Amino acid sequence: MIKAYVFDFDGTMADSMPVWSEAMMRVLEKSGVEYPKNIIEILTPLGDNNASVYLREKLGVKFSCDEIKAMIAEYATPIYHTKVQPKEGFLEYLKLLKANGKKTAVLTASTHRRIDECIRRWGVYDLFDCVKTCEDYGIPKSNPEIYALLGKDLGCKTEEIAFFDDNLEVNKTVKQAGLLAVGVYDDSAKGFVAQIKEVADYYIESFNDAKVDL
Repeated sequence: MIKAYVFDFDGTMADSMPVWSEAMMRVLEKSGVEYPKNIIEILTPLGDNNASVYLREKLGVKFSCDEIKAMIAEYATPIYHTKVQPKEGFLEYLKLLKANGKKTAVLTASTHRRIDECIRRWGVYDLFDCVKTCEDYGIPKSNPEIYALLGKDLGCKTEEIAFFDDNLEVNKTVKQAGLLAVGVYDDSAKGFVAQIKEVADYYIESFNDAKVDL
């Protein structure tokens, strides 16, 4: 039985991937380095800290990690705080889960500085049992260990957690960690829909299609 429903932020519960992607692309353009076509797909699960390391060590970006994170924050944070909106049907689904006694949480590669104010602006911060980021655990969502740590914080076994994410690689890791994987459609990952459907236990086009009991 699924006791806890956990959501990624960017591209899953929030329609924010264009903002985050633009912030990353601005860093890359300023650096002048070459990068693979799927760079956003690679960076999405990493969070700002690990993405900064990746840009420096793998792509040869000359900016320091602190400089990269500052550039991301300078562009993205004000937009998250004032303009980023929840995905269609998400707030209603979240309220329905709480009305049915389910635990709910956020686990995201984004920073508290960006997302906390955004969720409070939506008026639902207090509906989550916990709001966690990769920076809280010091490891990325591509590491299965993070989901065991999340389970401890929620007081649940990993097999009692449903994890919603739009990213293909995260869905693979979620399955590896023993959680129920729920793929979520986002325009930024539309080229990976077929692959996500093969990996995930469930797939939803929108939260209007999501069920309370998985």
